[in-house]
Amino acid sequence: MYEIIDEFLWTKENKVITRDRHHVPGLANLSHWNFKTATTPACMHFHTNIFEIHCMVSGRRVFQVQDEDVLKPYSITGSQAAVSFPGQIHGYLDNYVHPYEFYSFQLDISDPQHMLGLDTEYSRMLVLEMDALKNRMLRDGEQRLELGATHISLLRSAFNLFSTFDEREIHVGVQFLSCFCFSLKYLKPVIEHPVIDDHIQASMDYMRENYADKPSLQMLAERAGYSLSYYKMKFKEETGMTPADYLSTLRLEYAKDRLVNSSCSITRIASDLNFSSPSHFSSSFRKWTSYTPKEYRERQQV
Repeated sequence: MYEIIDEFLWTKENKVITRDRHHVPGLANLSHWNFKTATTPACMHFHTNIFEIHCMVSGRRVFQVQDEDVLKPYSITGSQAAVSFPGQIHGYLDNYVHPYEFYSFQLDISDPQHMLGLDTEYSRMLVLEMDALKNRMLRDGEQRLELGATHISLLRSAFNLFSTFDEREIHVGVQFLSCFCFSLKYLKPVIEHPVIDDHIQASMDYMRENYADKPSLQMLAERAGYSLSYYKMKFKEETGMTPADYLSTLRLEYAKDRLVNSSCSITRIASDLNFSSPSHFSSSFRKWTSYTPKEYRERQQV
């Protein structure tokens, strides 16, 4: 196991603003990731004296932490945050890496008197609040928090201001981060089995039974009794995923199961899922997993 110290990165999909660029005390980095295809995540790692808050905008990832010798997985979807604590070993499960977007930042508490440009009193208060959050989450056995639209907006505003690399703009952006951090105490833990709107649940049940046929979103909206625009908004609100992503996930999980637990040919699996061709299936599978079907099958058989 090793410690990761991120380096500055600025690509179309992955932007990481490090402390040598923003110069904000108590902030290690601020990041925005927006991948349309799957990526291979970092190995299990830890950060000394750092709280890392990873806030999903869309997509799904499986966050995992090490508790003694046991790895505990936590699925996180849109409008949820995963929190790792100082020294805690954590990472992501690569079998479940899908296209996703998230914002994240790291609070470095090694100097508790100088946090985010706050004075000594408020700096110490912030560190105490983070310690209280850690104790609460450890007590509840939960590493995830439910986010609201306001929290995503705060992070998006902060990142946009930081990404100008203008000192005055960064000073404004850090205020958005402070608001976010002091609001963490009010966020509720993720409920593993929330009660979902009956119409959306019926839609999900229908997709589970008919995912191979890839029903259209218009047809699903009509079955739910909603307009298409409201259906897509309501589905995301209830599940943290878009209906298209949920349907793709069902199809992907079927494909992965058949690749690992059967001798079915890739051509047969593509046909079962009504792909136009094996090559179309392979390109779609690679988009969602970063592997071709053949590579995935071989990887799982090692």
